[in-house]
Amino acid sequence: MTKQWIDAYVNHPKTAVIVESEDELSHAVVLNYLYENLIGDSHNPLVTIASEDKKTIGVEKIRHLKKQLSLQANGSLDKISRMIVIEQAQRMTEEAQNALLKLIEELPDRTIICLAADQSANLLPTVSSRCFQLRVLPIEKNIAIDFALVNSIKKSEAEKLYAISSGHPGLFMSLVMDNTSDVTVSIGEAKKFLTSTIFERQKIIQVLVKEPDTIPMYLRSLRTIALAGLRTSNESSKKRWGETLTQIAMTEKQLSANVPTKLALLRLSVSI
Repeated sequence: MTKQWIDAYVNHPKTAVIVESEDELSHAVVLNYLYENLIGDSHNPLVTIASEDKKTIGVEKIRHLKKQLSLQANGSLDKISRMIVIEQAQRMTEEAQNALLKLIEELPDRTIICLAADQSANLLPTVSSRCFQLRVLPIEKNIAIDFALVNSIKKSEAEKLYAISSGHPGLFMSLVMDNTSDVTVSIGEAKKFLTSTIFERQKIIQVLVKEPDTIPMYLRSLRTIALAGLRTSNESSKKRWGETLTQIAMTEKQLSANVPTKLALLRLSVSI
């Protein structure tokens, strides 16, 4: 189904597109496919916009993008030759999204704009309603297992990896291929946190506090593992994983409310 949506957009790339997935690796897989099928020319590089502070994307970045796009695109008149990707588009401020609105209403010639977001609902309705919405659905389990088997992964291990990945295609592929991407590494570190003693967790927290930019991904990785546990565990364990998800959500809420990072993480470490 996801492939059908992607190909439908490739055949008629007349609007901006939202690539929706909680898994950043799945964003990358889809965006690479779009680039190869719409442009596929090394002379026309992918232009990426992201938040430098890992918190927001401000209006100045969108204004700078407008200036860049005021220049004429290279290439033939009938082919897309510029692809702009806004990573974690949900981090755009309201002012930035309003500034982007005029761009996506009238895309510059031979240009597409891709918004990679966790959920399109986290964007302004005025923005999301003007975009082709491409939701990356979980990969079917039998297809995932077959992919793992071809890559010399035992079926029992493949099923574990499928559960951990929540079926997200990018993350599953990365785990199967033992990719050392940030997300895959974060999943491994999150598993270590969950299986550590409370004393050992304090040491992990000391490291996290010194690297605050890594904490949002760390919490997403904890949530991914907890969701996998909720789906695959027996009834007696489901309550524990459900409570873990609740505590992770509470920690994210506290951090967004500027509760001291160490305090929020310490509370999490003793509550799960």
